[in-house]
Amino acid sequence: MAEPNVLQFNQGAQILEELLAMQVSMEEMRRTIEARFAAVETQLISISTSSRIDEANLLARTYNSKISRADTALRPLVKSDGTHVQHFPLDAARLTALNSTILDGILVAFNLPTNGSVYDRQQRFRVFIGLANMA
Repeated sequence: MAEPNVLQFNQGAQILEELLAMQVSMEEMRRTIEARFAAVETQLISISTSSRIDEANLLARTYNSKISRADTALRPLVKSDGTHVQHFPLDAARLTALNSTILDGILVAFNLPTNGSVYDRQQRFRVFIGLANMA
């Protein structure tokens, strides 16, 4: 008769062991889900930041495309990290006066090519900031 009690005890111990294993498994799944949610949240923040930068640059380009005078202030664009570029010209007249080194620094900041003559690089930058149609 002692054998049924031992059998019941062994079954109870086995059930408890399985429950503990399930608890460990569920805890691992919870950690995995939390990590995935954190990764998604990080991606959403990055997308949101990128969208705000794109929108700000779109507005700046639209503003700049309406400029018809060389002494009208330009709306500066921002880099992909949201920061402003050092030496961004204040107006179209100053863009034309940029020396080659400063112009190249601005082009590099926006990941634009630096090949060609100074005039070619100025034109490339004009197009990039929305001044393509300005005479």
